[in-house]
Amino acid sequence: MRKAPPANDNFSTLLLLLAIIVVLCILTEVILRLIGSFSTYAEKNGLEYKSLYDLGAIKWFATRVPGEHTIATADYTEIISINKLGFRDTDWPLEKGEHEVRVLTLGGSFVEGNGSLQLESSYSHQLGLLLQQQLGNGVSLRVLNGGIAGSDPVENLQALTRVFAQYRPDLIVQSLDEGDWKQDMLVRGGLDRYNADGSISVQPPWFEPIYQHSHLARAIMKKVLGLNAGTLLSKAEREPKIDQAVIEVCRVLQEESDIARSLDAHLAVVVMPDTADVLEGVVTDRMLAVEKCAAHYAAAVLNLGRELRQRVPGTELAQLYWPTDKHFKPAGYALYAEIVAQAVQPLLAGHAGGEISGPAPGAVR
Repeated sequence: MRKAPPANDNFSTLLLLLAIIVVLCILTEVILRLIGSFSTYAEKNGLEYKSLYDLGAIKWFATRVPGEHTIATADYTEIISINKLGFRDTDWPLEKGEHEVRVLTLGGSFVEGNGSLQLESSYSHQLGLLLQQQLGNGVSLRVLNGGIAGSDPVENLQALTRVFAQYRPDLIVQSLDEGDWKQDMLVRGGLDRYNADGSISVQPPWFEPIYQHSHLARAIMKKVLGLNAGTLLSKAEREPKIDQAVIEVCRVLQEESDIARSLDAHLAVVVMPDTADVLEGVVTDRMLAVEKCAAHYAAAVLNLGRELRQRVPGTELAQLYWPTDKHFKPAGYALYAEIVAQAVQPLLAGHAGGEISGPAPGAVR
């Protein structure tokens, strides 16, 4: 009769198997970190892990600390100057000149100008130069750069209401990024997101610390469980939230349109696909839905991805963007400003005579 192996032999075998598993996990973790396949956008640019659920001490809308700041990514290093209100621009006088026309640009990092390397190369600054040329010397054109990296349309609306309305812009240009409804508003919520004091309360998934510290866990969560890398939600959880976020974007545009009307100003909307979608020529159903809504409320609407692909050969489009950071290079910002200037110039054409004229809402480019 065959004897059973001693209990201590079974225990030793188990320990050996566990040791092998631990070593394999450690090796896999190290390899995944070296390859960087599951690194976040921030990590790929040499920064620490940044959670979409970490909103800091934002009250109503985000701003930057006034003064000079250094932004360093894998592709570039730039020094930005922030005005006293927390935006990347010079200070603006509250009083408006007799023949002054004001254009307010709202949006996220592309509007703020990440990757432009200097203020003069940013979209907002170049837009101002182009519009000034079109309007002539009889008008003084001032662009107020209200873009803040990481902000979304709900925050832009709050900034318009609480800060920029008093500066009496004649034209409001709201840029909408595809990430607004795919990520930011999905996590933060819509117009009803705020507590009474302007703060926002969002709770990350309980397992986010595991995701943060282990690339092996990220691989399992993404490839096996099908979780989205940014929101850490499954497709079944994300889809209805994205649909609701698109609805909330439309509500924002409606309110911005009402504010513009109260200021005797026009609203223009720039819809911006993800960089990858621009390069691949992808236009999603939700992007089309946002464009359709924007056409209902704005005097001019354009899809920046579509406009870029009409002007630049597909093989050359990638040259407009920083390869890792994915923001525009200065040449990309110059083209961004040119496209927007052409679209909004008719809205300001009659301003030398003291009136705003332009097309009625409904046209989409």
